[in-house]
Amino acid sequence: MLKTVIKFGRREYSEKKPFSLEVRRVKGNTVLTRGIMPSLNIRKIKETLYIIVAMYAKNIRIYSFSKEGILLGGEDLENNPSVIKKILSGTKLHYHLPKKV
Repeated sequence: MLKTVIKFGRREYSEKKPFSLEVRRVKGNTVLTRGIMPSLNIRKIKETLYIIVAMYAKNIRIYSFSKEGILLGGEDLENNPSVIKKILSGTKLHYHLPKKV
């Protein structure tokens, strides 16, 4: 299952060329919420197990995957330090692709 997610990440990296791309496993607590009524709430329930975080110059793209390796959806977020900190604290890194300069 992790191989399927990494394969998707490699394809995404080669096609869209983000600055960096990370495959992360979601921990058991809430990773990220936005707003008073959260429009994005990623947590380790039976749906989301892995996320791919693609960092671009102006935004961050997050793809959610189930434990079977099925893509559940994607979400664009603003690229600021507080959002990145919340994502990093609620997940564990499994795979990383840096942008080649």
